[in-house]
Amino acid sequence: MYEMTSLFWYRPIFMAELIVAEALFSSGLKRRKFFFLRALAAFAVCFGLSFAFPVAYNAIYCSFMFFVFFACTVLMQKLLFDDTWGNIIYCSMAAYTMQHMSYQLYDLVIVICGLNGGAPLDTYGNGLFFAGQNALTAVIGLFVYGLVYWLMYLLFASRLRKWDIMKLKTPSVMALAAVIVFIDIVFSAVVSYSSGDGFNRTHLIMLYVYNIVCCLLCFYVLFEMPLRKKLESEYETVNRLREKERQQYEMSKENINLINLKCHDLRHQIHQIGTRAAISGETMDEIEKIVSIYDSGVKTENNALDVILTEKSLLCNSAGIRFSCIVDGKSLGFMEETDLYSLFGNIVDNAIEAVSDPGVEEKLISLTVKRSDGLVSVNVHNYYCGKLDFENGLPLTTKKNKSYHGYGMKSIKRVVEKYGGELSVSGKGGIFNLNIVFPAENTI
Repeated sequence: MYEMTSLFWYRPIFMAELIVAEALFSSGLKRRKFFFLRALAAFAVCFGLSFAFPVAYNAIYCSFMFFVFFACTVLMQKLLFDDTWGNIIYCSMAAYTMQHMSYQLYDLVIVICGLNGGAPLDTYGNGLFFAGQNALTAVIGLFVYGLVYWLMYLLFASRLRKWDIMKLKTPSVMALAAVIVFIDIVFSAVVSYSSGDGFNRTHLIMLYVYNIVCCLLCFYVLFEMPLRKKLESEYETVNRLREKERQQYEMSKENINLINLKCHDLRHQIHQIGTRAAISGETMDEIEKIVSIYDSGVKTENNALDVILTEKSLLCNSAGIRFSCIVDGKSLGFMEETDLYSLFGNIVDNAIEAVSDPGVEEKLISLTVKRSDGLVSVNVHNYYCGKLDFENGLPLTTKKNKSYHGYGMKSIKRVVEKYGGELSVSGKGGIFNLNIVFPAENTI
């Protein structure tokens, strides 16, 4: 049961490979107090189990043994990290997949290069340890494992927190990934024990390739499927927002027209009342000034822009914000009205939110739209307070609940891309700058 065979000695090697893999994927989890003391205890338990677990030479038992080792590392990670079981199991599954893919790729290289007579290394068998191994195979093993671990860390492990993938995981995704890994590992064990009975070299290569593809499929399930689901959800959300913006634009257009009409009539009525009643000229001027605020809409030679900017101008006026507009509305005639409302509505709303911060002293928003050399440029400048974080060139929302905010910038980007434009944003010295350039063909 405890003969010094290749399988006996491979068990602690496997445990070390798995622990390193899990350390890479779990690096972003929240550590518990006395982490390093806990880590020493966890290492002792894991490596103690790897030596103490009885050895038997058949595929099913070996598969069971390695799953027990895996379960032990999961339990030890719960001892080390103050995180949910779901996140710990998710990271552990990704780590096990990476370790298994490295092992399969290593054996594939050995078989293809014929470094062990065209057969895989006798890792699972009951032969002598290091049978078929030498300095060259050891170096190749270190290179293969190092390369796979490094690539998987860069592509996936290092981006877990940034992408918030663990928040997107679902039980169905976890279950599908577990089934793929389970089948792959059991198949691998069966192949390992059958290869000694005259297995064809070509068959071995095909099976190793199959195992590696299964591991890649598991990574796709664990990472790409949640990301795609997130993107689809965001796309649907933006579409719903665009529909609401379209409805809001129609309402705003009617409201602005009605306000202008009523204010125009009211100004004349006040003037007539003033000529007949004993109202001082100073009081009349003040009344007309108040009414003129609502009767002085923004004029850009673009009806849709007039509605949008008049609405935002009224909002700024009520909030004590100076809204400076120098807009050539005719240059944006290539855009649909609902796209104009979405683009400039989100741009100005974001600026209003920024300057409304109590820490912002200069309550000023500047908007410029002009045509130059066949290009249309849109420039917005406003003051802001605090720190801006960017992702993929866009500022992240500063609200605590990020799940339901941040779609304004995404909607802006989507409209800009629809018309072949380029969007750039920056924030420096307390001044936020948003710049859009639309190509020449749109301005004809």
